[in-house]
Amino acid sequence: MAADFACAISVLPPPPRYQAPTAPGIPGVNQAPPALVETNNVLSHPQGPQYQLVVGEGTYLLRDDLHLATPPPHPSETPIPIINPLATNVNPRTTGTKLSLVSIAPRKTSPRLSALETGPKRRFGAFYRQSAKETEPERLSSESSAPNGSGTDEDSLHSTNTDGVKGTKAKSPAPGFGESNALLVPIPTKDPVKRRKPKNNVVKSNSSFISRVIVHDALSRRLQERAQDGVFAFANINRAFHWLDLSATNKADNLVKILFTRAHALCHDINTITKSSGHLDVIIGFSSADIMWYEPHSQKYARLNKNGAINAYPVTDVRWIPGSENLFLAAHSDGSLIVYDKEKEDGTLLPEDAEESSSDVDATPVEPSLRVSKSVNSQNQKANPVACWKLSNQSINAFAFSPDCQHLAVVSEDGSLRIIDYLAEKLLDQYTSYYGGFICVCWSPDGRYVVTGGQDDLVSIWSLADCRIVARCSGHQSWVSAVAFDPWRCEDKTYRFGSVGEDGHLLLWDFNEGMLHRPKGVLQVAARQRGSISSQGGGLHPSHARAESQSTHRLRSNSNLTNDVSDERAVISHAVEPRALTAKLPPVLSKEIDDDPLCGLLFQEDCMLTSCFNVRICVCGDEGTGKSSLITSLVKDTFITTKIQSVLPIITVPPTLSTPENVTTTVVDTSALPQERHTLRKEVRKSNVILLVYADHYSYERVALFWMPYFRSLGVNVPVVLCANKSDLNPNVTTAQVVDDEMLPVMAEFKEIDSCIRTSAREHRNVNEVFFLCQKAVTHPIAPLFDSKESNLKPAAVAALKRIFYLCDKDQDGYLNDRELHAFQEKCFSKPLADDDLENIKQSIRRLSPASILEDRGMNQEGFILLNRLFAEKGRHETVWIILRTYHYTDSLSLKDSFSHPKLDVPQYSSAELTPAGYRFFVDLFLLFDSNSSGALSPSALSALFSAVPSGQPPPSWSSDSSSFPSSTVRNESGHITLQGWLAQWSMTTFAEPKTTLEYLAWLGFEDEHGGTTGAVKVTKARKSRKRPGRVERNVVLCYVLGASQSGKSSLLDAFLNRPFNRLYHPTIKPRTAVNSVELPGGKQCYLILEELGELEPAILENRAKLDACDLLCYTYDSSDPDSFAHIVELQTKYPHLLTLPTLHAALKADLDKTTQHSSPQPDDFCAGQKMAPPLHVSVTWSSIQELFVHISTSALNPSTAFPRDEEIDKADRTNLYIALGVGVCAVGAAVGIWRRVRGDG
Repeated sequence: MAADFACAISVLPPPPRYQAPTAPGIPGVNQAPPALVETNNVLSHPQGPQYQLVVGEGTYLLRDDLHLATPPPHPSETPIPIINPLATNVNPRTTGTKLSLVSIAPRKTSPRLSALETGPKRRFGAFYRQSAKETEPERLSSESSAPNGSGTDEDSLHSTNTDGVKGTKAKSPAPGFGESNALLVPIPTKDPVKRRKPKNNVVKSNSSFISRVIVHDALSRRLQERAQDGVFAFANINRAFHWLDLSATNKADNLVKILFTRAHALCHDINTITKSSGHLDVIIGFSSADIMWYEPHSQKYARLNKNGAINAYPVTDVRWIPGSENLFLAAHSDGSLIVYDKEKEDGTLLPEDAEESSSDVDATPVEPSLRVSKSVNSQNQKANPVACWKLSNQSINAFAFSPDCQHLAVVSEDGSLRIIDYLAEKLLDQYTSYYGGFICVCWSPDGRYVVTGGQDDLVSIWSLADCRIVARCSGHQSWVSAVAFDPWRCEDKTYRFGSVGEDGHLLLWDFNEGMLHRPKGVLQVAARQRGSISSQGGGLHPSHARAESQSTHRLRSNSNLTNDVSDERAVISHAVEPRALTAKLPPVLSKEIDDDPLCGLLFQEDCMLTSCFNVRICVCGDEGTGKSSLITSLVKDTFITTKIQSVLPIITVPPTLSTPENVTTTVVDTSALPQERHTLRKEVRKSNVILLVYADHYSYERVALFWMPYFRSLGVNVPVVLCANKSDLNPNVTTAQVVDDEMLPVMAEFKEIDSCIRTSAREHRNVNEVFFLCQKAVTHPIAPLFDSKESNLKPAAVAALKRIFYLCDKDQDGYLNDRELHAFQEKCFSKPLADDDLENIKQSIRRLSPASILEDRGMNQEGFILLNRLFAEKGRHETVWIILRTYHYTDSLSLKDSFSHPKLDVPQYSSAELTPAGYRFFVDLFLLFDSNSSGALSPSALSALFSAVPSGQPPPSWSSDSSSFPSSTVRNESGHITLQGWLAQWSMTTFAEPKTTLEYLAWLGFEDEHGGTTGAVKVTKARKSRKRPGRVERNVVLCYVLGASQSGKSSLLDAFLNRPFNRLYHPTIKPRTAVNSVELPGGKQCYLILEELGELEPAILENRAKLDACDLLCYTYDSSDPDSFAHIVELQTKYPHLLTLPTLHAALKADLDKTTQHSSPQPDDFCAGQKMAPPLHVSVTWSSIQELFVHISTSALNPSTAFPRDEEIDKADRTNLYIALGVGVCAVGAAVGIWRRVRGDG
């Protein structure tokens, strides 16, 4: 059986083996794994509602998805030293990803920027605005960088004038950084237009710093032919640096790709001052502390801070100083900010102040300060650095220049936000996070606010003019990794900014000063202070009083901090304000846009880009179990005999060599040494899956005694893959023995162990497979599908597979025939199913369950579930997940919300209706389950039809008292619902509850061309004035039937549904509804909903929302009862607003003797007084009763004909008629004149 089953499942996608796929999503079979591909970029075009974001200004669509591949670490890459977590030195940065966009010429219209993916840790996705503002703020540049760019250029440096931290138009602009020092003035060139370039050629370089340079074959031609307003993209991805043209047809082609040897690029920036069609100055910071000045057009480069000559710590962020052609600022992980000149050589950093040089620079200062090791005004400017400032002992994570180009916002790992006047080299303010370090920072376009995000899961808004925190924005469930303002949505002190976090969510925030009210707790504290003794001045601490007075002075005297604050004032260190006393701002949009952690955000005029992390494997185990050997064997495709380092650097597997879902995989090696426990704990908590390796009896015993309890103690809930390594040392022990004796007992005790495998790095046995199991544990988890203890599929998985079988059984005979199995294979795997393979599948199932396969009919439901159970048992649960996800199931085995509950807004005065595609689907569904061709659905047929729905029942509203399905629609003599009644019932459901219809469409298997359900429902045009002549653009109308008791309303609804007349009176207590189709004059059809209100009539008539949804009021009375019409007069007197609705009067029971009504006036006179048509005299016993329903439908579709008319309306109508006649006469006269002239010329 095993052999037959193996042959049977070979027709489905086998496990990938990290090789280039032979077909989209289908790896090759039994092929040797090729070498790792380093330059493969993949462009895709995702579609569907799940790739949309709907906000106030429009809809964002994900258009292009470009993945930038990245290579694994270089063989000669310097090993990462293991840092003692208790030591004071800083753990070096080793990885980083950043994206920047630049346009050479100003853009007349917004470019269509691409969505970018990057391989090592992040994927960039761009959501385009479908509707964007036509104008662009002049103060904003077209350049941006992700994630923390300030977005300014030389055209916008001094264009703002608000109350923030900046200069004013009343004063001359402050000199630029370094302009007061003559030694820093750039040496002019002979040609002022020509820019200086670096000296070294990157392509021909022999430096060991550069591993490889890949240049496009037609680079010169592409640069000459491209549009000047196109967009370039630069991206650093670990040890690779990409240059792409996003305005080109093929965005996947690299213009240039540089691979570095021993260093990873962590950050970069582009100089917007020196940019031109033939020149770009790009600065790149590395983990090795090197900085590279790169000019991509000429392929020239120069290295600064070579081998850490000035500062040996990694460069965490780098930016060109605004307005400068040569100077840029770099942040290092030791807490230093250093200014470099791109054209100067490296020098030696010697503190110029003797007092400072004698002090301990690394000692923690008592008061917050900025230690100037070298000033920009120094006379020693022959070599770099230009200036050097020390802020903290911990790493600087990000910094941003203010829009007025005078201030700098810096965030660091110590949880501080520092505001620096970098022109004066002074620290002005220091704010503290609520918890943990800050990760990202950005300025508002007008410079009034600074927004930060960090490890406290909060986004914080700081007002620099008020020197306080304005609001804390909660909504993320993990660290906030990037924040950015959307300058195209910031107007009139109303701001839009966004944030992304490691929880995979994108949040958008709108705020203005009026929204930011402080909580009641703040007001209560202030009130107590005003009434206390200390509020008079005696109880305030002197230092606090000084800080308060200085901040107030700075706020009120002038908005320029640099010019108005005296040199003597102390740095204001602001204490943490409690969360209970800080205003809270809710997001306007919170959406999980990726399953992986997000780490970058960038706004453009018509789009926004996000980036995210991918699958992260943490390799754990005791020392000597071969963890590092497994990783090197994966990368090198062979066993490394030489001694390797104990802990390898982070390894990244590109998605082109990964699972069919194109998942980038990051492999993290760890150490089990006690002194490395802090690093181990941090990596385990960040991982998506844990690979636990053991190699001998001692390390095996520690799996259950130490490792698994340790993972549980950390509170991580990720799958664990158990690996028995070094199988070559026990050649006499079979894999079956290892599984039975070692693995199964541990798996039975710890359910978080997803799978197990036996490997050998020396013999390269199952090396690729073990990492594939880790990927599969994340992308295709076994836990939701299979119960290993029961050896069976879980109930939720069985229910989902039963629904899939239901949808694939197109003829609903209970079996999947060969044609249906072929269609199922094509839909799920995009690959045809060979006849031999299909026969092998049937034989495998027949061996286990002979009754599940019938030769003449096919595979039944039991056999289909058995097939998927076999996939899960054999470790092929990724095949089951492919099937489930094809039918829109999530990891929790529920339908995706974007599929079952798509966004559908029905504006006021509009309604929802089925489209032709929706009606066609329900017709086909009816005919499919009308097995006996009787033209009606019996209760058993309805039960079978709704078996795909979790409840197994029709919508709950159908069984309500008002609907009482199927009595609310058309039935045959047996009481079974007909096709006419089936479509009418769904029309009423869509009208009243469109979201219910969409949900049932999803469960019943409807999919439009975009893979969603919204194609079956449309929203009608909003109904404007009811009195305006013309037809309402809708095909489903609602009419309330009003009248006295025993006036014949219930009989009227029965006649509407073609029910026989029943003389027995049954009072209507609760509302009752009837729906049917009505054929209008001309052959067009509409659906009419009649509703009798019962005892809820007063409540409904007082509800204006209910009346707005109603298209017509039908007043009925018993023409044989003298007291019946008085109820209508009483209703209109009690509810005068009913006169604003279209109305119709009907005198029922016309087959009985007519009597004079006791009301005054009589019905005919009452209608004549309102200039309405007299009541229609009808009887439900007459065949002409159908004319009443046609009249009701016509009046509802043309509401202007059913209104009480007064003289003014009549005059207005006649005026319109006169105007129309006049226009017609003029047109005829003009035509006659032209004809006579033409005839005369002839």
